[in-house]
Amino acid sequence: MEKLEATRTYWLTTNDFDEGNYLKPAAVLNYFQDIASWHAECLKAGYSHLLAANKIWILLKNKFVLYEHPDFFSRVKLSTWPLTTEKIYYPRAYQMKNDDGKIVGEGMSLWAIINLNTQMVTRDQWFLGTRFKDEQPLSFQKKIASFDQETFIDKYTVRSFDLDHYHHMNNAMYANLIHLVADRLSLLPLTNLEIHYLRQAKINDVISLYYHEDEQNIYITGKDDAHQIIFSSLIEKT
Repeated sequence: MEKLEATRTYWLTTNDFDEGNYLKPAAVLNYFQDIASWHAECLKAGYSHLLAANKIWILLKNKFVLYEHPDFFSRVKLSTWPLTTEKIYYPRAYQMKNDDGKIVGEGMSLWAIINLNTQMVTRDQWFLGTRFKDEQPLSFQKKIASFDQETFIDKYTVRSFDLDHYHHMNNAMYANLIHLVADRLSLLPLTNLEIHYLRQAKINDVISLYYHEDEQNIYITGKDDAHQIIFSSLIEKT
């Protein structure tokens, strides 16, 4: 039996590209989020279905690799499929192709389900089906390293336009903060990025942005006023 995937075609818009005509990291993650949400609705596991059961999805990790940047005003075909649920974790894979059918990018996300009554991750699994591809294009770091010696770059105050319908900072918007730091350090364009979401940022929260670098990787971290990590990210040097 053929293993399934969900596919949609997207026209990339001017807002998806930076001043160098490179696809923004936030645009990549926004398209991942869009097709994942659409596919979850198709599987009766979307926002409305979970909310009816007093549950919501929460995104724990995101990762993408671009093998080449799509052209300005081009069209991409984005595919996604859920992988086998791992206890409380729901991994999902992504693949991006250009009009010629060439794979130009791949990605992964890792989700869990929160019970709104307890505000805790639930162990009750939500069935997504079994007929999907089992190909995992990328793997996550178990944990992104943290460092005592980091360089402070800037602060960002969360605005209303950063929020999603849960009144938290939209997961794709964190990539804009990473983009800001990468731009300051002349690291653009980014061809890969992994983000781990550790705490939720809300309106008027101030996120302090820090940078660290070693021989293999670049680390960009966002922290709150108590110096607790909101998100950590890793960019592999290429």
